[in-house]
Amino acid sequence: MLRALDRNVYAVGHRTLTVDGWRWAAVLAGGEAARLSHGDGLAAWGLLASSGSRFHVTVPRGTRRSGRRGRVHVHVSELTAEDVGVVRGIPVTSVARSIVDHAATAAPERIEEAIDQAITLGLYDQTSIDAQLARARPGTAVVRRVLAGRHPQAEAVKSRWERRMLRLVREAGLPRPEVNAWLADLRCSPDLLWRERRLVVEWDSWEFHRGRAAFEHDRRQTLDLQAAGFTVLRFTWRHVHGDRAWTIGHLRRAYFGPKQPRSR
Repeated sequence: MLRALDRNVYAVGHRTLTVDGWRWAAVLAGGEAARLSHGDGLAAWGLLASSGSRFHVTVPRGTRRSGRRGRVHVHVSELTAEDVGVVRGIPVTSVARSIVDHAATAAPERIEEAIDQAITLGLYDQTSIDAQLARARPGTAVVRRVLAGRHPQAEAVKSRWERRMLRLVREAGLPRPEVNAWLADLRCSPDLLWRERRLVVEWDSWEFHRGRAAFEHDRRQTLDLQAAGFTVLRFTWRHVHGDRAWTIGHLRRAYFGPKQPRSR
């Protein structure tokens, strides 16, 4: 049995598809030269979460008209060999092209998040970004502002947790810490470090730190830091994402001591 998903696009036997299945359906609905793009391109690369409700594809000029049809939003634009790639067999716009295209309508924080994750996964290429910016398309101004505020090649921000944590640091009125700095005498690299204050903030991640070996390593490192005179705070993703005031309070007390300056 064929189930219609879009014009000339069918699922065999059922409409229950994985996210990648819907991505493929969107590309097929866009036509032979279509590429998954914008935020959906970034989601396919693993740089942003996917909404899964509507899919954006880009097709070369002259192949069809732009517009919305069902769950697919078709964009018409020039596509060069440098603009395209393949993820798990799905035709998709490149990381750099997807970032710039998505920046035309997305909040700057989303673009910052995508860039951070691209750095983490080793997918960030400044040369490719520069080539996209030189074409002066919609979205370039937002990307330039994000990069001007924090040039990604000069930062060691390796996760969304660190990005959110640094925002809370600013809200707490603390100076920017060193990120992933190397402490040679202790042979460790804390996530966030205020060297003069002997203060360290570490990420407690259930996803990446579970398992006995990781558990033992983290606790040993914490004890070594404390023995060397460092105060160590450990925060989870839920702490920085869902309990901001509590996290900021602990940051301020650890940095300023009992007599904290008044909040601005």
